[in-house]
Parts: sequence; C-alpha cells; structure tokens
Amino acid sequence: MNKNWRKKLSKILPKHISDDDMPYLPLASDIYLVSYPKSGNTWIRYMLSSYFEKSLDLPTKANWFTIQDIIPDIHVDRKIDTNNLLKKKYGSRIIKSHSFYNLQYNRVIYIARRPEDSISSCYNYLRNIGALPMHIEFMEFCTGNSFKYGIAGWNRHVLGWLNKYSVGKYIRYYKYEDFITKPHETLSQVIDLLGLPSCNDSIRYAIEQSSINNMRASEKVHKTDFQLDSSKESFTGIAKIGSSKHRISQNDIDFIKSKTIQARDYLGYD
Repeated sequence: MNKNWRKKLSKILPKHISDDDMPYLPLASDIYLVSYPKSGNTWIRYMLSSYFEKSLDLPTKANWFTIQDIIPDIHVDRKIDTNNLLKKKYGSRIIKSHSFYNLQYNRVIYIARRPEDSISSCYNYLRNIGALPMHIEFMEFCTGNSFKYGIAGWNRHVLGWLNKYSVGKYIRYYKYEDFITKPHETLSQVIDLLGLPSCNDSIRYAIEQSSINNMRASEKVHKTDFQLDSSKESFTGIAKIGSSKHRISQNDIDFIKSKTIQARDYLGYD
C-alpha cells in the first residue's frame, strides 16, 4: 500500500472520530446504515425493520418504541446487545448512524439525498428541537464555519464516504429519491445486497408500514414522552423530492447547487 495513504486520508477525514459513533462492543459482522442528518435514514431504517419483522418472523412488531431493538441508533445508545433480535435471526446487527467517514465501519449502506432538501430539512429540525437559535437565518446556517452542518457539513459527509470506496471498505450508495419513486425495486436491491431472498409480500408490507401516514400514526402512539416533549412537530417529514422548494428560495437552492457540484455529479443529481 502507498506509504502516503494516511496523509491523503487526513485531508478529508475529521481530525478526531468520536467514540460516540461506535458501539461499545463492535462486531466484524456489523452493517451500518449511514447518512447525513435528515436524509431519509430513519425512514429507511423503519422500512427495513418492518421488512425483517415480516420476513424473519421477528417476535417484535416494528414501531417507534421498538425500532431500537431491531435496528439500533448508535446516537441513542452505544450499548447495543451483541446478540440482538436481528443478530439472532439474520446473523448481523444493522446499526443506524450519522457518522462522518469512519475507518472502523467495514460494511456500509449509505443513503444520499439532494443537498438542498437534506440541508433545509436539517435546519428546520434543529430549530424545532431547540438545538439551533431561532434568530439564525438559513443562509447563515448554510455558510457558517461548522464542519458538521450546512453546506460544509454535507460536502464533508457525502464526499468523505464517496471517496473511500477504494480503501478496502464495503460501501453501497442509495439515493433517498429512489425509495420514493421506485420503492419496491430499491428495497429489493437492498434486501439482495444483504444476502436475503426477496419476498414480495414482505416488501409490500414494509412499504405500507413505512408510509407517511402509518409512521405518523405510530409516532403519536409509540414515541416516548421525552421524544414528544422535545419536539414541537412530527419527526416524520413530508417525504417528497424537492421539499426544499417549500422551505427556501430558488436563489438559496441555486447557491447550494453551485457549492455541491462534485458530489451531485457523482450521485447523478442535476
């Protein structure tokens, strides 16, 4: 291997990868479901959990209260059972994460979303939960010095993962928009990637259970009191392509497009 590989990686990798992005006891068989925040990761997680519930005959029904038992979120709790429901039935844990590129993630399903949609959705969400002061304007959020959020954060996140397919990692990229326009085909591809037989009944069930109406209904009934108290609105978004048009101006959208050309071209976004 080229001796300068560490120097090349250091130009894109964050200086410190937080331990918070790793389970306490990582397993070689772990699979990570990764995205920049508000890029559809939770929706895909819910869809996959519903598929596993049906196809693997899990003893637990997937909902907002039980989903952590099926596909745990590393940012909720790093103490993930080494033999959780999915590990017992499938043989691997699938773990949701918003981590930037992480050398310790060996197998990754990466969900990408149009930057103007994910960044504007992230902005609204952070304001909604009180993590971002209400006086911060959208473009200030977009162009700020934070390497975690905004345009810099999106580029760092997406390009970090896109540029690392050649360092011995197993990474597969999917676009959020494909789960909307062709859900059956795209979910089937993910199931095939996981080495499982594609079951049409289970796929239809998963798509139906993860519809916006069903997810919002489950959110009202099954979310914890803390989650309900900490958010003024439903976590479940509007799940539309081009949702940014309802939130920000065309000038803002054009500006974001101009600053995310490299990743957009790779992912096939206009």
